[in-house]
Formats: sequence, C-alpha cells, structure tokens
Amino acid sequence: LAGRREIAEAVGIGAIIFGDLKHGRQLEVNFSLDEALRFEGETGPYLQYTAARAYKLLDKGGLTIDEAMQAVRDGALQKEGSFLSLPAAWTCLKTLTAYPVAIRETVKANEPSILARYLLDA
Repeated sequence: LAGRREIAEAVGIGAIIFGDLKHGRQLEVNFSLDEALRFEGETGPYLQYTAARAYKLLDKGGLTIDEAMQAVRDGALQKEGSFLSLPAAWTCLKTLTAYPVAIRETVKANEPSILARYLLDA
C-alpha cells in the first residue's frame, strides 16, 4: 500500500507542475486542480500514463527506448518478431526522435511550454 501512496503523490505533484508548465509564461492561467488531475486530455497524468504504455509496448517489442530510437535513425525497425515493424509503430517512433529538437527549442527560448506542447502533440 505504501507504493500506491507514493505513486499517487508523484502523479499529483506531476499533475500540478505540468498544469503550470504547459502554458506560456506570458499567459494568464486559471488553474483547476480537478482538471489537472484528470487522466484524459492535456494533463500531466495523461502524459504519465501514455509514457508508461509506450515503455510497455517497447518492452513487448523487445527493445529499449535507446534501441528503438537508434533503429529509427538507422531506418531499420525490422527486428525479428518485433511488433515495432508495423507502420503505426514507425510513425510513433519517428515522432519520438523529434524529442531532442523540442528540448533544444525549449532551452533556447527558455519556455517550458514548448516541450509541454510537443509532448501533448506527440
């Protein structure tokens, strides 16, 4: 039960932080805790759930995130018996390879909402 409590706390803290960072720094925001804690829509918990699912799919495909991203860079996702050879997986992984670009743009502009928008759109 202690593990569940720690997970719930981490999800809650992440939800509040993401709820703040997803908006541009110059915008006025009306924060809603109820909205921030939802597991659907443009929320931190939704992104956390999506990330957990993505890692689970990679695991089922027999790849680490680093291996999958390298395969995309190399243009080869044909690992024997891998689900990652499907067209939808290829599209998803190509989107993930844009992550470093989103990080660079975020740092250059000193604007966390750029990264948040990339994560929501990916």
